[in-house]
Amino acid sequence: MSKFFYRVKNNNNEIKIGHIHAVKIQDAANILENKGYIVLELSEETITKNSSVKTGNTLLYSPKILSLKEKKEFFNSFYAQYKSGLPITEIFRYMAFYAASGKVKSISILILKSIEKGNSLKQATAKFSDILGRAYTALLYAGEESGKLDEVLFSIVKTLQREDEIKGSIISAVTYPAAIFFMA
Repeated sequence: MSKFFYRVKNNNNEIKIGHIHAVKIQDAANILENKGYIVLELSEETITKNSSVKTGNTLLYSPKILSLKEKKEFFNSFYAQYKSGLPITEIFRYMAFYAASGKVKSISILILKSIEKGNSLKQATAKFSDILGRAYTALLYAGEESGKLDEVLFSIVKTLQREDEIKGSIISAVTYPAAIFFMA
């Protein structure tokens, strides 16, 4: 079992730091997320031969993938804030504080940090194309390049709503025969 240093944010937007024991870094991240924290930093600590504590490379934790519900939350919030005229940095700052999902908060913080370092929206979101979806990040890039980001965000929001409707239809189509079978 390893010891991990963490820096997290709780629901009151307070930063907390501490240590946690887990087998691997992903297990530590899962434990902290299950407690309702947004993981900002997570690193493994090792003890060297001279008994001094050495912190490994600090890793910014990012979620593996967003669910359909989380993608809807991310892009709906992004679209609404963009349409209101907020600058990109303020949009992600807002999302980092007010998103309902911890994963959406985490990805918003990571994108915000990347933009604050001088990266464009394309560069910032390209790092997280596996999390947000490759098609959606490609659409964001196209929207930014063409100057029609609002239209692209609207299109993404509508597409995600249709996906959710289709998913609901499939679930109800499968549930009805199963319910009839069990009732019989």
